[in-house]
Order: sequence, then structure tokens, then C-alpha cells
Amino acid sequence: MAEPGARLFVAEDEDQQIMGYAIWKRKGTDQLAQEWLKDSLAHKMERKLIQFETLYYGFLDRAVNQQAKKQYAAARLGFYQRLEKTGYWHLQGLAVSPQHQRKGVGADLMQWGLKRASEESIPATLESSIIARGLYAKLGFAVVEQKTIKDGLDNVGMLWEAERQKGIWLDVDDQGNTRLKNELP
Repeated sequence: MAEPGARLFVAEDEDQQIMGYAIWKRKGTDQLAQEWLKDSLAHKMERKLIQFETLYYGFLDRAVNQQAKKQYAAARLGFYQRLEKTGYWHLQGLAVSPQHQRKGVGADLMQWGLKRASEESIPATLESSIIARGLYAKLGFAVVEQKTIKDGLDNVGMLWEAERQKGIWLDVDDQGNTRLKNELP
């Protein structure tokens, strides 16, 4: 959240209890991305404080498994670099409290980013846990890259195309496997 272009959305129930949240971030080098990434001095200062706090706890907190952090960093996905020119909306985080899961809260929180991506004629991306993959597939996301972090734990990159843009970014082979096209807009 401590980055320019990030937008946080919180879903509350009628008692103002938090049901879930989503963080969407506009990425890319295109002109519209630069508009979303504009920043104020106050936001820059707040972000620096949050980054310092994150760094501080990341290095000094003994509960943080530094080896696991290194394994995760080594499993970074490469397909994002290919989308930089056209830009994309990236779901940085989605969480729904257990008592509100399977009630449409997650899907509702997804809509803002999907609508923006559709309006801008760009894809939406995310990295999925195994548990959430079903929700994302129902919304039209397809797996485009997968790397093993360690046995039993994968980093899975998914991409969404608006209905009117189907086939611009994704190819499907004869076995039904999806991959990012070689030639992108």
C-alpha cells in the first residue's frame, strides 16, 4: 500500500465491521499509468515512514524467516515485465474475513480494478494462493506463469482480459493451457 498508484478498498457490513479489503495498483510505463502514479509530498513522506517501519521489522523481527523471504524473492514472476509498455492493474492483496467468505465479498472487492482495466483496455493481474484460485478463475482470470517457491508452495501469476478484449494478451493451446502471447499490443 505504501506505493504511488495504490488504491485500498475496504468492505464493511451494516455494523461497520470490516468484511475484507482489496489493494489495486496501476502499473506500467504508459501515459495513463503516469497519471495514476502522481504523488504529493505528504503521501511521499507517509510512504517513507511506512517503508522504514516495514524494513525495520523485516530485518529485526526474529519471527521473520529470512531464508523463506529469499526463496520467495527468487520465485518472482517474469511476465509482468512484458506488460509494462501497455500497463496493467495489479491486485496486490485481497483478504476476506472467514465469516464473510463465499458470500460475494471477494468478488465485489475485485470489481473496481476489473472495471478500470476494462475501461483502459488493459489486463488485470494477480498472484494467487491455492485457496483463492477458484474465485479468480470464476472471474475470468487464467494462470499464465507458475514458479515453485519450495515443495508444495507455488507462486502463481494470473491474468484477466475484459470480454471485449479476449485474445489480445492470452493464447490457449490444444490442451487448454493458457500463456501470454508472444506479440503484445
